[in-house]
Amino acid sequence: EGDNLKQPRKINHWVNFRNNNRRQRFIEEAKKLKFAVDSLKVDPKGYYRYRAVISRKDSVKPEIIVNLSKLMMKFTAAYSGVYNGWHSEPVIED
Repeated sequence: EGDNLKQPRKINHWVNFRNNNRRQRFIEEAKKLKFAVDSLKVDPKGYYRYRAVISRKDSVKPEIIVNLSKLMMKFTAAYSGVYNGWHSEPVIED
């Protein structure tokens, strides 16, 4: 019982950027890595106003999700953005 961490599932990743141009360039590269764009928003306040939620199907096994999170931090930073973490729904098998 419980969440089967080996089972791949949709993982959402939150990223923020200072301007739309950097966000768009990031998204273009993310799509090449098979990420989908789920949401684009602009916060009227704040330094990193341009938000995006991207997703891809991956495993959440600890060694995989830790490496993916590190990759996302570096990938986002390459476009002067900030990685705000990930979320996924649990996969419960009967």
